[in-house]
Amino acid sequence: MRAEFGFFTTSKQNATNIRVHKYLQTGKALYSYCPECMLVTSEIGGLGYSFKGKVFDALGLADNNAINFHPLKVPEERSDYSVGAIPSEYIRFKNPDYVVAMSLFFESYKKSNIGLQYIQYSCPVYTVKKRTVFGNNLIILSKNKIPESLLSKMGCYLVN
Repeated sequence: MRAEFGFFTTSKQNATNIRVHKYLQTGKALYSYCPECMLVTSEIGGLGYSFKGKVFDALGLADNNAINFHPLKVPEERSDYSVGAIPSEYIRFKNPDYVVAMSLFFESYKKSNIGLQYIQYSCPVYTVKKRTVFGNNLIILSKNKIPESLLSKMGCYLVN
C-alpha cells in the first residue's frame, strides 16, 4: 500500500522525507525573507521548525481556535474525510502573510471566496510522476509578491 501511494520512489529517500525536506527548505527561505511574517499550515512539523516566526496550525492540534472551523463539509469543502484540510474561514480568521501546504489541503480554499487576496505559487516536490497521498505540489499563498530569486531558491513558480 505504501508503494501504491508513492511513499517509495526511485531515489534513496522516500516521498515522506522529500516532502518534509521541501517544508524545511521553504520555511527557512520564507523566514529569511520575512521574519516578522505569520504563516498558516496543515503540517506544522517541518515548517514550524524552519520558519522561526509565528506558525499557526490549521488542523487544530496546536491551535484550539482552528477546531471551531472543523469539520469541513464533504463534498462542498473537501472531497472526503480521509485527510485533513485547511478551512478557508480559518485563513480569514488568522489573516496570515503566508499559507503553505500540499495541494490536497487547499480544497476548501479553492472552493471558497474568502475575500482575501493571495498570490499563489506552486513548488513541485516530487521528481517522479507517481500518485501520492498529499499531491505532488507544495502550494504557497502569499499576500505579497515573492522575489524571483527566492522563488528560484525554493524551486517554486507563480501560478496566478
